[in-house]
Amino acid sequence: DRGVGWSASQVAQWRPPAKEVQLAHYEAVKNHAREFLANITTEGLEREIVMSPVAEPRTVSVCMGQMVWDTVAHGGQIGYLRGFYGGRGWFR
Repeated sequence: DRGVGWSASQVAQWRPPAKEVQLAHYEAVKNHAREFLANITTEGLEREIVMSPVAEPRTVSVCMGQMVWDTVAHGGQIGYLRGFYGGRGWFR
């Protein structure tokens, strides 16, 4: 469950995992991603997989592009909110 479709009440009740858990997860994902990228082949990029929430198979390269887009888009959203609530940022 990733919180997609949650009500405002469900979001308000959610509590993030401890900082140490989040950092350990980050390190594990970072290390796995580095190993994956170091060994990916053209054939591997063309392989079709299902990456939720989309049910239709897509190539690994398309999924990687989607992850880059999501990172950029959500990073911008987070930066905007930090500036908005912190009283600084490009919106002024």
